[in-house]
Amino acid sequence: MKIRLSVCYLAVLAVLFVPTKGQTPPDTLLLREVEVPASRLLAPVSNLPLQQMDAHALLQTGSRSLADALAHFAGLNIRDYGGIGGLKTVNLRSLGAQHTAVFVDDIPLSEAASGQIDLGRLTLETTESITLASGGPDNIFRPARWFASASSVALTSLSPDWSSGTTDWYAGIATGSSGLWQPFARLALKMSKKSDLQAGLRITKASGTYRYILQNGAQEPQWQQRLNSDVKNLAWQSRLNVRKGNTTLQWHMLFDQSDRGLPGAVMLYNPYSRQRLNNTDLHQALVIKSGKPNLRWQSLLKHSLMRLNYTDPDFLNGNGGLKQQYLQQEYYLSQLAGGTSGQWQWSASGDLVWNRLEANHFNRKPERLTTYLNASVLWKLPRWELASHLLFVQAFEQTTTDQSSKPRRAFSPGLSASWRIADNSHSRLRFSYKDAFRMPTFNELYYNIVGNPNLKPERADLFNFGYIDEIGLNGLRWHFNADLFYNRVRDKIIAIPTKNLFVWSMRNIGKVSVAGFEAGARGEWVDLVGFKAYAQLNYSYQHAVDRSLPDSPSYNHQIAYIPRHSLNGFLNMEKGSLSAGGSFFFNSARYFLPENRRENRLPAWWTIDLNASYRLNIASFPTRIRLDVNNILNRQYEVIRSFPMPGRSVMLTLSAGSK
Repeated sequence: MKIRLSVCYLAVLAVLFVPTKGQTPPDTLLLREVEVPASRLLAPVSNLPLQQMDAHALLQTGSRSLADALAHFAGLNIRDYGGIGGLKTVNLRSLGAQHTAVFVDDIPLSEAASGQIDLGRLTLETTESITLASGGPDNIFRPARWFASASSVALTSLSPDWSSGTTDWYAGIATGSSGLWQPFARLALKMSKKSDLQAGLRITKASGTYRYILQNGAQEPQWQQRLNSDVKNLAWQSRLNVRKGNTTLQWHMLFDQSDRGLPGAVMLYNPYSRQRLNNTDLHQALVIKSGKPNLRWQSLLKHSLMRLNYTDPDFLNGNGGLKQQYLQQEYYLSQLAGGTSGQWQWSASGDLVWNRLEANHFNRKPERLTTYLNASVLWKLPRWELASHLLFVQAFEQTTTDQSSKPRRAFSPGLSASWRIADNSHSRLRFSYKDAFRMPTFNELYYNIVGNPNLKPERADLFNFGYIDEIGLNGLRWHFNADLFYNRVRDKIIAIPTKNLFVWSMRNIGKVSVAGFEAGARGEWVDLVGFKAYAQLNYSYQHAVDRSLPDSPSYNHQIAYIPRHSLNGFLNMEKGSLSAGGSFFFNSARYFLPENRRENRLPAWWTIDLNASYRLNIASFPTRIRLDVNNILNRQYEVIRSFPMPGRSVMLTLSAGSK
C-alpha cells in the first residue's frame, strides 16, 4: 500500500513546485560565483575537496571513458578487471564504490541491485567537464539526492558553439590493439532561436584479446592470451533544449547496449571461461528550469529501465548452465527551490525515488520508495564562506514474500567553511564535515541465502582540512591543493560465514578507519621557449584499517585492495599544430584479503603512456590525427588478483569537426 501511495505523493510535489512564468532564463543562475581577478582559474575554488577536468584536459590525457578520466584524479582508485570490456568501478578515499554517486547534468545514474556503476561504459562525446566532489555536491543548488552520498562524480554536457552557423559537429574513428574499432560522432543542431538538439554516439567493437605473462609457480613464466574478452557496445546520449518565455525545458536520453565476454579470473593456471554479460540500459529525463535573479526553481522527472542477462554454460547444475536475468526500474522526481538575498544563499529540495528489481533466480521482487528532503544555506563574506545542509531520508520496502526490510530513516548533516588568507589572493584554508550514509543494496538485502533484510544503512563520518592556492607570473600559472582527511565508517556491511563456508550472510558489524593525505599541483605555461605546456601531479596516502572485531586476525590491518601510496601525473606540450605528452600511474603494494600476510600481497605496479597528435585542415575542416601508446614499457601487473591487465597497446584516432 505504501508503494502505491507514491503516485499521490508525486502529484502533490508537482503542484507545490510548479515553475512560474515571467522569470528570467536560468542558464547562468546555476553557476556558482567564482572570483577571477585577472584570468580564468586552473581549478575551481570550493569549501570541499573538489577536482575538475575540462574538455581540453580530456583531450590532453586521451581519456576515452569516464574511468580513463577519473584515473587522473587524487585519492581515487579504479578497480579495473582488465581489458576493453572489463568492469571498472571507483573507490574514493577507501569508502567503496557504493558511496560514490554519478550524475549527468543533475540526472542520477543508479544501480539498485549492486550499487556500483560501471565507469568504463560511460563515454565522453558530449562532455564539457567532469567534477569529483568529496563530502557533498559542488554547490547548494542541487537536488536532494546529491547530498546523500559521501562523494559525487558529475558530468556536465557541452554547450554548442553557434558562432559560425547553426550546426556544430565532431566525428572520428579509433582503431588499435585488441581488434578495436570505435567510430564516434557528436552533432548539435540549432533548430530555431529557442530550441536546439545535441546528440553523441559511440560504437565499440573489439576482440579484446591481449597477451600476458602467467606466473606458473616454480616453472618458467609463460605467455598466455586473454580470451573471451570480446565486446560490442553502442552508447547514445542526447539532449533537447527548448526555451519558451523565461523557462528552459530539457529532455535527456541515455542509451547503452553491450554484449561482452567475461574472461574471469585466472585460477589454478586455467584462463578458460565462457561467461557472457548482456546489458541494455535506457535513462530518460525531463528537466524544467526557471527563476528570477534572486529565486530559482528546478523540476526533474526521470525513468530508468535496465536489463541484464548473465550466462555461464559451464556452471554445474541440473539446468545445463547458469542463466540469470535481471530487470530494474526506477522512477525519480525531484523539486528544487532556491534563492539569493545579500550575502545569503539558500535552497530546499525534495526527491522521491521508486525502485523495483526482478530476477529469475529469486522471487521476492523487492520494491523501494525513498524520500529525500534537504535544506541548505550558504553565507558569503569578503574572506569567509560558510555552508551547511541537513538531509532527511526515509525508505519503505516491500517484497512478494514476508521478508521485507523494515522502514529506515536517517538524518545526514553537513558543514563546510573556507577562509581566504589575504585580500586579492587565492590562498584559502578549508574545512568540511559530513555524516554520509549508503542504503543497503537489493542484493545485500534479498539475494538468496546471502541476503539479510534487517541491514541498517552504512554510515560514515567524513572530516577534511585543506589548503588551496593559485599563483601566476609572466604566463606561468600554478594551482596547489593539499588536504588531510579522516573517515570513520560505522555499521559497515560485510559478508560473514554462518553454518558453513558455503552459506554466508550480510551483517552490520564492520568498522573502518581511514586517515589520509592528498596533494596536487596543476601548471600551465603560455609560452615556454615557444611551447605551450600543461602539467599535473597528484599524490595520495591512505591508511585504511579494519576496526571491526579486536579479536579478528585482520584487526588494524589495511583493508583489501587499498594502496598506501598512489601517484599519477601527466605532461603535455604544444607547438603550432603538433602536440605530444605522456602520463604515468603508480600504486604501491596492497593486499587482496583482509589479513595483511605475505601470501595475500599484490606487488606495486606502475605504467607509462605516451601520445602525440597533429592538427591540419582537410577540405576546410579542422582535423586531428592522434597516436596513443599505453603501457609503453609492457609492464605486467594486476589491479585485481587473478585478472591480468593488458601490456603494451596502441590506438590511432582520426577525428574532424566543424570548428
